[in-house]
Amino acid sequence: MSNTGDNSSQNKMSAGHAADSFTEEYITQTVYDITQSHLGKLKNVEVTKSSRFIEDLGADSLDTVELVMNFEEEFEIDISEDNAKSILTIGDAIDFIKKACEEKREKSGEIAEEIVEK
Repeated sequence: MSNTGDNSSQNKMSAGHAADSFTEEYITQTVYDITQSHLGKLKNVEVTKSSRFIEDLGADSLDTVELVMNFEEEFEIDISEDNAKSILTIGDAIDFIKKACEEKREKSGEIAEEIVEK
């Protein structure tokens, strides 16, 4: 998938939207949008799931920290320093975020079941 521009305004969900309702398509497009927005110099670069943030997209260490913070805020998840170090490509970010959102959904479902049982 190549990024043809910043479509984040079309894809933004309202603030406070639960992480359990993020679709794979939304996660993928939003990762592309955040990356494009933060690394604005990508206008003539094809961005794919295998694109590496540093080597292919020209991010530096500060950029990668800021990208992780943006992902955490947008998807309402926490990304530990160890996990952040393993996110080297766009695909790594998408996969990690999908997994984190699934785990959050499962956890919220378990909490809801406990409340119903009481």
